[in-house]
Amino acid sequence: MTLLDALDQSREDFVWKDGERLIAFGSSALASLPGFLRAAKMEQYALLVTDRSLDQFASQVGGNDAIAAAEVKVMVGPGGVAELARDLREQVGDRAILAVGGGRVIDTAKAIAGTYDQKVAAIQTTLSGAPMTGVHRLPAGFAGEAKTVRPAIVIGIPDLMASQDESLRTGSAMNALSHAVESLFVETGSAVPRLAGARAVKLLFRSLLDDTIDESQRRLRLSLGAIEAGYAVGATGYALHHVICQTIVRLGDVPHAPTYGVMLPFTLEFYKLRDELTWQLISEEMSTQDPSMLIARTCAAAGNPTTLTELGVAPERIEPIIAAASERPELRLTPGGANANDIRSLIESAL
Repeated sequence: MTLLDALDQSREDFVWKDGERLIAFGSSALASLPGFLRAAKMEQYALLVTDRSLDQFASQVGGNDAIAAAEVKVMVGPGGVAELARDLREQVGDRAILAVGGGRVIDTAKAIAGTYDQKVAAIQTTLSGAPMTGVHRLPAGFAGEAKTVRPAIVIGIPDLMASQDESLRTGSAMNALSHAVESLFVETGSAVPRLAGARAVKLLFRSLLDDTIDESQRRLRLSLGAIEAGYAVGATGYALHHVICQTIVRLGDVPHAPTYGVMLPFTLEFYKLRDELTWQLISEEMSTQDPSMLIARTCAAAGNPTTLTELGVAPERIEPIIAAASERPELRLTPGGANANDIRSLIESAL
């Protein structure tokens, strides 16, 4: 057992002050919420939540109190972030927002709050990195001034974050793994986020495959890995993998997390050719000589798609996806750069 492994087991709950935000993690993390809200002057807030997340949140000690304290409860249905933010913005108004849900819910909250210069508190029910970053879209059609919002309060409760069934949770873990992996390769990386990203790779992937740990420990390690992966990519920014996946989700009309799982083995092989030393680091943290193959096998074993065709990307969407992704400025952060030919090659390989 390494020192970091021992720390993971002995300090399961923590409160972390990171600049202007507060992050509480662990089974008792929700107890910090009322004090956090008061300190951030967020006592008057709108609750943004889905049906599933509402039931799960209410089951937590203190969850019903937070639900009752909301000035307005806004239910989030299906749809894209930009459209949801447009449709729900008037209901939320200029209140602070308590967002309880996965990345779609939290990104919608960030999108709305940015148009009012308001704050967001995020409580995760998946392994999404959304609570840890200031990356989000704006409401569809919004033409005014808006700010980028990074949640001021992040609550990570393992029993909520890793609460999905095996297939969905594996997809969510692959999404988080993508954050960790890209933070290690991106040109703007530095020592501290690289440390967090490397440890997140280990926590996330080994937790999926380790049959010697119980479900409680698995949820703990997956959730901690997701927090660290979100921190890492939030600090470094992203490059080719996220550019391709975000564009596929938006223009291909397919779900977010499985898309990241489908593309990760292919983009990882691309990155290997550009930075073999970092690829070797990832191989060591995942305890395999072929991380790309193991990722694909893990997705397949959980019943998740491993190709874009299985995912449901229609052939007529491919050219618009390549064209749109090629215009993204984040491509310059890819080691050695990336262009339309690189994007085409990766997408065609993933079909």
